[in-house]
Amino acid sequence: MVDAIATQIVETFGGDGMMVRFRSSSNAEDALNFNGAGLYSSTSVCLADSRDDDEVGPSRCDPDQASERSICRGLTHVWGSLWNLKAFEERQWYGIDQRQVRMGILVNERSKGELANIVAFSGNPQRRGDDRYLVNAQAGELDVVAALPGVWPEKDLLTLEGGQVSAIERARGSTELPKGQWVLDDARIEELGSALFGIVEIFPVDAMVSPTATVLLDTEWKVRADGRLIVKQVRPFLR
Repeated sequence: MVDAIATQIVETFGGDGMMVRFRSSSNAEDALNFNGAGLYSSTSVCLADSRDDDEVGPSRCDPDQASERSICRGLTHVWGSLWNLKAFEERQWYGIDQRQVRMGILVNERSKGELANIVAFSGNPQRRGDDRYLVNAQAGELDVVAALPGVWPEKDLLTLEGGQVSAIERARGSTELPKGQWVLDDARIEELGSALFGIVEIFPVDAMVSPTATVLLDTEWKVRADGRLIVKQVRPFLR
């Protein structure tokens, strides 16, 4: 199996010297009644580390990584996260059959030197009737979903008309930036809002929903080191 993964990495990414990301993708998350955000682990993997004759770092794909990042290490790290205590207890609380859970892995390109991490909702999950998009953005590679105590992301509320951002409310600045500075400037917010609107238009929701409930989209984005805005993940969220 490791050989098959290695072959696919070379075919997809053009060689063994690029760090890739093994992203957790279980069947016990991203459901309307069980979000599961932040329960499982993802990790970076370097095929060249699997192919050398030692287990001594640094990684051949990224000298900033002090240890090797082999395929075997990546597989066991992501698969094992299915059974971390937090994930087990969360599933138990929601009555999910633990015998039926499985972990898959999505392999994509790893980003380094990110300019921003973003979590955006296609509505305000904290207030019924507020259809403004809620955007939480943090500078650099700092996490938004599992932030350290006392570290808060920027919070913006976007009004959209005809698929375009017509108004921006700056509700809170990031704790990691001086007052008056923003992780996302107006142009980037307008780009994000328009892109999220496009996703809302085509995203399928195949579950029955109560007439009193609203399905929002909970999305994760990043601004890469080269300035590109990319979407990482989209999941339904029941408000």
